[in-house]
Amino acid sequence: MKRNFKKRIIQWGIAGSCFGYILLTLWQQRAYLQTIVRIDPLYLLMILLLLVCYYFLHAYRFRIILQKCSNRYLPYREWFRIFILGLFLNNFIPQMGNVYRSILLKRDHDLPITGYVSSYVSFAWMDLCINMILAGTVVSVTNPALRFSGMKVSVTVLLFGGAFAVMVLPVVIFFLGYWFDRKFHRRIRLYDKLSGIVKTTLYNLKDLKYVAAVVALGIIVFFEMSTIFLICFRSLGLHSTWSTMALFYALYKVSIYFNITPGNIGVRELAYGLLSEKLHFGMTEGLLVAAVFRVFVYIALFGFAIPMGGIDLLRRKGKYHPPEKT
Repeated sequence: MKRNFKKRIIQWGIAGSCFGYILLTLWQQRAYLQTIVRIDPLYLLMILLLLVCYYFLHAYRFRIILQKCSNRYLPYREWFRIFILGLFLNNFIPQMGNVYRSILLKRDHDLPITGYVSSYVSFAWMDLCINMILAGTVVSVTNPALRFSGMKVSVTVLLFGGAFAVMVLPVVIFFLGYWFDRKFHRRIRLYDKLSGIVKTTLYNLKDLKYVAAVVALGIIVFFEMSTIFLICFRSLGLHSTWSTMALFYALYKVSIYFNITPGNIGVRELAYGLLSEKLHFGMTEGLLVAAVFRVFVYIALFGFAIPMGGIDLLRRKGKYHPPEKT
């Protein structure tokens, strides 16, 4: 318990430090803050509607992978509630939402916790691969010469290199475990679990209909979310390109699966500022876009989660007892 408490203090400390730096940067360029007040309400409505659609599609795609990996049928309406409440909890304590989902699915649908873990890993792996490949493709078509300031390697090479690294990661993990087993003649419990997850993930790729559905939905979500970032830029009077939007969304996906602070609050905004600076927009502009995006993500997500019982669930988070099925 003390260890978890210290961990949360460190996480929120990092978030607070990032916010302090962000506020200092914005204060030094406070003239830009007036652009937020002048945002056209139509832009805000478009962002909100697209985010609502995103959550429906995101949940549906995760459900496809969950049913494939676990061989369980889940009614979409019920799964959407579980999915949203999981996202809601993740914004307060990293990975708490996944703990909640695994407990609830085990209790109400007899889905083994390892089945949920396999599904989540498969989803994260496929999601990262698809989005990095799409981002690399968009950049290579629209702005192949794009480079980060101070770097000689093109952004296209970095994105496709990252996509390749993510693609081969499950195979590397599997063979490293196999090598360890043969080298030291002892099996690791963690390796047994990881190898099972890897085998399930790779085996499911044989089902072309399943892969096509996941990829098709991934493409739709990619361009939908890139459009949201485009609108965020335009709402602040900033010129932008599809290559920039693809990079912003790729960074968003990475920040979802690798959490430093709850919901990567502060860290994600700072990363957007640095990315914007490397793309010659300026850090302040990137921070403002990140702030607008964060606010509307919270409005959409909390707008779903609170009526579903999110506040009550958050109060009882330490007990790890999901609410009763309704």
